[in-house]
Amino acid sequence: MKYVEKLTNKKADSKNEIETALLELIDPLNLFFNKIEI
Repeated sequence: MKYVEKLTNKKADSKNEIETALLELIDPLNLFFNKIEI
């Protein structure tokens, strides 16, 4: 049972890491495009 819990926790962690990485990529792009529009 512990093994299954570890696996599900790992999945949740990797999902959060992916979301965080995407947000970190998108934020600079948003700033960049906002500067172009002004």
